[in-house]
Amino acid sequence: MGFSKGATIIPGKGTVLYANPDTAPPSNWATIDPTNAAQMAASGGWAALGHTSRENNVAMSKEGGEPTTVGSWWDPALDTSRSDTTWTMTVNSIQVDASTMSLAFGGGVLDTVNGTYDVGDIVPAQVALLILIVGAAGRMAIYVPNTSASVGDAPEIPTDTFFEIQISAALQSSPTTGKKFRFLHPGLKAAAPVAPTVSAATPTAAVANSNITITGTNFVDVTNVTIGGTQAVMFKVNSATSIIATVPAGTAGSAAIVVTTLAGGTSNSFAYTRG
Repeated sequence: MGFSKGATIIPGKGTVLYANPDTAPPSNWATIDPTNAAQMAASGGWAALGHTSRENNVAMSKEGGEPTTVGSWWDPALDTSRSDTTWTMTVNSIQVDASTMSLAFGGGVLDTVNGTYDVGDIVPAQVALLILIVGAAGRMAIYVPNTSASVGDAPEIPTDTFFEIQISAALQSSPTTGKKFRFLHPGLKAAAPVAPTVSAATPTAAVANSNITITGTNFVDVTNVTIGGTQAVMFKVNSATSIIATVPAGTAGSAAIVVTTLAGGTSNSFAYTRG
C-alpha cells in the first residue's frame, strides 16, 4: 500500500480496559475517555484498570513457534513443522485497588470496611482485555477476547518510584472466533469509495447514435452510463476523467447523464440536452 503516515503511531499514553471473556470491544474505542464514568458505563461492560506503569509498560511475549525441518536423502527440507505458540501479556498496575487485586490475586477476600485484601490460593481470573494506545495524532488498540490472568513477578518495593503489581495474562482462544487477539487501527481500513462526478459533456447537444465525450472524476470500474434514463448504446472509458458514450434514441430535449461505478455508485445527474 506504499507509505502511509496515518498507519503509524507513537504510543504516548494509554490504559487497559477489562471485561468478561468474549465481550466485544467498545464501539467507540477510538474516542472513548476511560476517565469518564458515563462513557465507561455505556461501553458494553468494560471497566478501566486505571493507571499502569510507564517505565514497565504493557508488553506481549511469545514462546514457541520454532520451525523443525525434516527431510529425505534426496530432499533435506522435505517437510517443516512448528511447535505450539504461547502468547502472554503483562500489565504492571500502579493502583492498589480492588480491580488490580481481583485480576492479580483472584480468589482473595476483599474487606472494603477495613481496606484489606487477603490472598490465599490464587484462582486465575478469566477476562477480556483491551489495550488502549493513544498517540498525538490518533489511536490504536489491541483486543484480547479471552485470557487467564493472575499475578506475574512477585511485587518489589522500590523507594524511588511507584509500587507495582504485575498482572500476567495468558492469551487463550476466543470461544466465538477461535482467535487470540485483534489489532484495531484506522490504517487497516480500506479507503472509502468515492462516487463519480460528471462535470461536462461535448458536444453540448447531440442526436441519437452520435458520440459524446463525458468529462468528470472517479470513472473507475464504470458499470453503466445512462442518458435521459436510457442506457447508452455503448461507452468506452478513456481514463478516470473521460468517457466516450453513444447517445441512445429518445425525444429531443432534456436528457440527464448519470455514470455508475462498481465501488462508488452513481454520479450526480448532469443536465444535458439531446439534439
